[in-house]
Amino acid sequence: MKNIETNEIISFSVNSKTVDYIADGPNESSFIFGSSSDDFIEVGRISFIDNSNCYKGEIIVKSVRDNGFEFTAYFYDCFGDDFYYFQNEFIDTTSVEGVDYSNVYILRNYPKTLYYSKEKGILKILDVDENTLFGLIK
Repeated sequence: MKNIETNEIISFSVNSKTVDYIADGPNESSFIFGSSSDDFIEVGRISFIDNSNCYKGEIIVKSVRDNGFEFTAYFYDCFGDDFYYFQNEFIDTTSVEGVDYSNVYILRNYPKTLYYSKEKGILKILDVDENTLFGLIK
């Protein structure tokens, strides 16, 4: 990934990768009588950091009732303290540095927008004027 403002190349490694299960979670419970389900809510987390220990973040996907999911991204330190949230926005393709990527999730944190691909991870982060702040390098 490249910080467009500073021209800095950022290489990430995965710190941790976990999958947790929450028994009888709140999305699977009865309103009046409390939890009555044997279902589980699944939560997957990937924590990442760069080589300089400056850019840090976490991607979280949580299953919810009715086959839906919550998708969030948290960034810290040199990224600033940002939180991005998926709001059911999905596009077929987006271009980064002249390369097209398909099946892209859009996560928002006004005034910024994050583009994420299951195949490549974070593709780019744009400001409110659609200027690229961070972009994937091929």
